[in-house]
Amino acid sequence: MGLLEFMYFSGIPWMQSFAAPEFNREFGAVENVQHLVINGMIVVAIVGSIRKKLKWEKIAFALMAVASLILLLEELDYGLHQVEYFTGEVYEGGARNIHNYILRPYGLDFDKVMSPLVYCVLGLGFCILPILVSVGKLTHPWFRYLTPEPYSMGTIIGMVAVAQMAFFLDKIDLHNNHSLKGNITEFGEGFVYYLIFIYFFELVFKRKTPDLKSNARTSAPIPSPSGKG
Repeated sequence: MGLLEFMYFSGIPWMQSFAAPEFNREFGAVENVQHLVINGMIVVAIVGSIRKKLKWEKIAFALMAVASLILLLEELDYGLHQVEYFTGEVYEGGARNIHNYILRPYGLDFDKVMSPLVYCVLGLGFCILPILVSVGKLTHPWFRYLTPEPYSMGTIIGMVAVAQMAFFLDKIDLHNNHSLKGNITEFGEGFVYYLIFIYFFELVFKRKTPDLKSNARTSAPIPSPSGKG
């Protein structure tokens, strides 16, 4: 996303059109890289619902797959911009997706409402929890299983840096075609989806579900031959 941000603010027409075309940002790389990553989330979550052994894990990954599909449809505006492109007709009905439809009547901007919440959740899940697990403050097997790897903190730092730089460059109106005007948060969103994809991938392909029954058996005290203690 950092490279796409550079292209968008480069002042070079073909780079800007590649990142976010002036006629419709939805057809640019900034948006479509996000769609590609979300498709990856869907596939990995489906695989997780098949590979995992515990029933609740299968259900959890199935719900993740459904949630990711809804997220993809929301990002695609349910295909509305493709319809507009091929028909030449522009939708004038207001909100183009559900999340904007819910908040817009109240004068709320979805990005401004959700961004602080998303940053707080990511900070807790991908920064604070890995530190607590690494220093031994959280030792339960399920914490170790579900907590992201510590290197995720580097991605969080990169995400914040890229997102804030995009806000700054947009504010000073550095060379760009204004196709992302009002949607400059797209650069940060790309990092969020990438983090979630990597987290899904680690849970499904690199981590084994804790066997608490086995742990309980191995940690139980061995009875003495006399039967005492």
